[in-house]
Amino acid sequence: MHIVLYFGSFNPIHTGHLIIASAVVEREEVDALWFVVSPHNPFKNEQDLWDEQVRLELVKKSISDDSRLSCCEIEYTLPKPSYTIDTLEALKKRFPTYTFSILIGSDNIEKLHQWKDFDQLISNHHIYVYPRLNFSAESLKHPHIIAVEAPIVELSATYIRQLIQEKKSVKYIVPPVVEEYIQTHLYI
Repeated sequence: MHIVLYFGSFNPIHTGHLIIASAVVEREEVDALWFVVSPHNPFKNEQDLWDEQVRLELVKKSISDDSRLSCCEIEYTLPKPSYTIDTLEALKKRFPTYTFSILIGSDNIEKLHQWKDFDQLISNHHIYVYPRLNFSAESLKHPHIIAVEAPIVELSATYIRQLIQEKKSVKYIVPPVVEEYIQTHLYI
């Protein structure tokens, strides 16, 4: 079974994440896509993150009606911060017959060399890359890097958190379950 792992803080999950996930899981060689919610990404400030259990539950609820998508909690059992290569090793131990690839935005290609054990990561795994604005396909010159045809979605969790802080509507840019959580818990 070939699983593509979509790592992220999902702080919060939004429709852009879901559009990209849907494009990837439509690929013939992909059996499923797992959202790997990172309790603490080493490139992010922990104070800016919503509660890790809230983020996990919102991802689960947001994808519950699509059998092609799952939520993976493995990083909740690993030391923090989470490193992709460590998560991949843990998953290979749990699912030795599965093939795992990762999904990243094209804006991360230039930073990929900064990731822990980058050489091992790119040698042993395919990396699916979705387009971002102002991205040049020239950086995709590696046999394990696969460009994904997907809409360019310029939507960020940072923007959504800014709207929340300003008590503005997030309708249509987050799944209904996330909007409900925001209305109930954050717009007080």
